[in-house]
Amino acid sequence: MCATIGGLCPYPAVPDYSVTFPKPRPANTDPPALSGQVKTLLHLSDIHVDPLYASGVLMFYFCISRDTQPGTDANCNFPICCRDFKNLTKPDRPASKWGDYSCDAPVALLDNLLDSIPKFEPKIDYALITGFPPVSLPLLLSPSDIAPHDVWVATESSVTTVLKTVYASISKHFTAYNITKVFPSVGNHDTAPVNLFPLKSQSRASDWVYHTLADSWKQANWLPDSTILEVADYGTYATRPEPGLKVISLNTNLCYVNDWWIYGKVNELDPNALTPIPSFSHHQASEDAGERVWITARTYNSPPVIFKIMRIFISQTHTLQKKNALSPDVPPGISDCFRNFAHFYYQIIQRYSPHVIVAQFYGHTHRDEFEIFYSDETKRNADTAISVGYVTPSVVPMKNTNSAF
Repeated sequence: MCATIGGLCPYPAVPDYSVTFPKPRPANTDPPALSGQVKTLLHLSDIHVDPLYASGVLMFYFCISRDTQPGTDANCNFPICCRDFKNLTKPDRPASKWGDYSCDAPVALLDNLLDSIPKFEPKIDYALITGFPPVSLPLLLSPSDIAPHDVWVATESSVTTVLKTVYASISKHFTAYNITKVFPSVGNHDTAPVNLFPLKSQSRASDWVYHTLADSWKQANWLPDSTILEVADYGTYATRPEPGLKVISLNTNLCYVNDWWIYGKVNELDPNALTPIPSFSHHQASEDAGERVWITARTYNSPPVIFKIMRIFISQTHTLQKKNALSPDVPPGISDCFRNFAHFYYQIIQRYSPHVIVAQFYGHTHRDEFEIFYSDETKRNADTAISVGYVTPSVVPMKNTNSAF
């Protein structure tokens, strides 16, 4: 904790270990030949909708009024700004209708962004949603009459309400645009208290999160029933949207340095001890099949328990002559995940790329970035590059970024 949170100590050395795979890496692991088919993928990340956002500028069609509403300041002394605080009079920087670089996203911004999608790309084949951290609704009886975004006042009820409301809105827009193949991931703000996802061996305190997400995604008709059961169990799932393609969504919150639950098990390769998972002969089936894999997740540094699952999914995939895509919310090149987990993950990417894992999709950083993975970390060049992790910018403009997808 001294190293990961405070940065006051040297980071402990990562144990020198090699992951044991069912079979050695095949001699020929060249990327598969292109089919000539072009698929369009929409990726939304880090939405951060604030249902209590209040504009401080009166908007008209061709001009902006100089009149302002009291209490809607984008530059305030509260934990979150752009809200109607009754004890403020003249805003220093009035919050605009469409958001501010210092605030979470207003509902109007999300709706407008979703409405703009078909104008840019009328036909979407797939959609990914990573890092959907909702803001917390306020405590109705807050003694200071502050409607805070502070994560320490988030409750199960407030987070559940925002999750259901925003996913229902996204589903409504996607249905209108005929976007039916949607693959969401679990975000670190999807729970209360924030970031805290216990391991199965410790507690089932996060069951309500997984059940809420499973229910929202089922109502949206985004995933088959068998996959919804996986979501309800631990927030991780694999599904095949079409023959030859598998999407693996990972709950990478279980490697997050701000998840206090896992600090007692940071050096274990499989902290959840998921013994019911099939053996590696089942995993290897994926590679033997030649299936393409996409990975999707909140961040690109995932814990061994999740990548134990990932190895199984990939192995199954390869047996079915398909390729997989993985999409976590947290990317593996940042310092938000424990390094030994990242080391574990990297070995799996090296083993199954580029012939099986053909794409990785992440969020969390709010920036438009990418990560390159190499077969040899000591020789980083075009010849050793084997995989790319695409990090999508955020919908929320906070952190001085324009809303994007």
